[in-house]
Amino acid sequence: MTTLLPALCTASPHWPHSFSRTAHRLTVRSPRHLQPDHFHSRPPSSAPKRSLLPRQPFHHPRTRAECANTTRGVQLCAMASSSQPKVVLLDIEGTVCPISFVKDVLFPYALSALPATLKAQWDEPEFSQYRDTFPAEHASSQEALTAHVKDLMSRDVKIAYLKSLQGYLWESGYKSGELKAPLFDDVAPKFVQWKKAGEKIMIYSSGSVAAQKLLFKHTNGQPADLIPEISDFFDTVNAGPKQEASSYQTILAAHPEFPEANSWLFLSDNVKEVEAAKQAGMQSFVVERPGNAELSAEDREKHRVIKTFAEI
Repeated sequence: MTTLLPALCTASPHWPHSFSRTAHRLTVRSPRHLQPDHFHSRPPSSAPKRSLLPRQPFHHPRTRAECANTTRGVQLCAMASSSQPKVVLLDIEGTVCPISFVKDVLFPYALSALPATLKAQWDEPEFSQYRDTFPAEHASSQEALTAHVKDLMSRDVKIAYLKSLQGYLWESGYKSGELKAPLFDDVAPKFVQWKKAGEKIMIYSSGSVAAQKLLFKHTNGQPADLIPEISDFFDTVNAGPKQEASSYQTILAAHPEFPEANSWLFLSDNVKEVEAAKQAGMQSFVVERPGNAELSAEDREKHRVIKTFAEI
């Protein structure tokens, strides 16, 4: 028996017949032992059968609870994870070092160094550049400036002229070795890892750029001086308030070589800062360190929370 079939039939690897091809037609010669109704069934195959049912659609896990409670959820979370960043933008206090270092060490040191500094350097050009940034009524005398500084620090007011003065007061302590930044154990090794991977590290803190550089130059890490690992520094003067999305847009604009906002990762212990960075298009995680403010259930639901940089 000779049957003419479209050439498409040869696409099936299970077709049991010998054939010869001529032009656009396929001549199939059926083995004599097969009856015509055998053409309606396929021979057995050891290959696994593919389900004809439609695949389950990809379900993006919307909550961390969903990720944690099922194996499928964990897998989906991994698939939906953030892309590898090209720039890691870091907060300092409560992120790379304990909040207690700032409040219990740096602040008291600045207050203790202030009276002697004012007495010795009040009219010196090196100091007057900091004094003159204070409002006139508070820079009129040593007593007035001291009272204003104490008031601002007691309320943890993050204002540029105070932060600049603090950095100046801390400088001698860092240089003498009296002050040394106690980084969390995972920070220095991660800096080295990020640098080797070609990722840029930048800092964004309410502390002045000068104070930031002092802190990262004098740490307890290995290496102790992390300045060579850092590409840029931002504070509230050259970027703006940390809880405003426009500040993160300013930082993005400062580095046009990394124009895509989602290639930046901002890490901070402050939820409002994380939200502002996200509004600017950045990736952003909340860092939960010992001594940080307690996070609410809503915060944990809305944001990815990490306890160490090793989780990134």
